Amino acid sequence: MQCDIYTFFFTLLWKGNFDGSDKELEKLLSVSSDIISNEIFLSGYTIEEIPDIFSDSVKKAICSQADFISNNGGIEALNNHIQSVTVGKFSCTASSETFNLSDLCNQAVSYLIPTGLLYRGI
Repeated sequence: MQCDIYTFFFTLLWKGNFDGSDKELEKLLSVSSDIISNEIFLSGYTIEEIPDIFSDSVKKAICSQADFISNNGGIEALNNHIQSVTVGKFSCTASSETFNLSDLCNQAVSYLIPTGLLYRGI
């Protein structure tokens, strides 16, 4: 199963920040895999079919996307757009700039750019 590969990579090699259950991590990695698959789709590859030479870069992109989602509210935040939060004396309001967790994080982009998998062509 593909998700087992990413779980192994995330926990043993990437050593990500996620501290939830194994089931939650599997879901997080699955969502991150879907996001990466959607981004590389126009290259003619899916994450299951990428050449071996790009395999580590794609795994790192998936793990960095998972960390990004986890650090920014988790999977629930993909569907909920909170504009402002107050906890005690602390208050935080989202900027007017659009922030979408389903977009690739900068770190994932940095892993994928050298592979050419993000190339859109003309």
